[in-house]
Amino acid sequence: EGGGVQASISPLALAPQLALSGLAWCASTIAYYGIVLWPISLGDGLRLQTTLGALIELPVYVAVPLLSRRLGPRITWVIFLAFAAAVWSSLAVIGGGGAAGTAMLLAARLAGTGATTICYVASNDAFPTAARGFGVAVASCCGR
Repeated sequence: EGGGVQASISPLALAPQLALSGLAWCASTIAYYGIVLWPISLGDGLRLQTTLGALIELPVYVAVPLLSRRLGPRITWVIFLAFAAAVWSSLAVIGGGGAAGTAMLLAARLAGTGATTICYVASNDAFPTAARGFGVAVASCCGR
């Protein structure tokens, strides 16, 4: 005996959701860590740069719940991922130097933070209740 509802959901039946969620988690992680680890000169000293970098992320932590309530978690995730892709594409053209480059790097950090923040909630919605833990765990592993 045992298994219950969870035994009736095959991982193969979840393959489309797992693939899409895993890909989106991977993109979110690349956007976030790719930009956080990019050297941005915001001031003298490591402590000041780290503090300013963290403060830049605060508006996202306010915007994500508001956007998620209004538009839904999936749409919010798509918006942040699309914004990150647009910023990264622009960075490839203009480079990361100068004031424009620094502004683009900061915008990319905002987009990456938003995508990484909302992915936990949005990926939950992609799976049936009985498979949410499994689905989010696999998607999260794809992003790591």
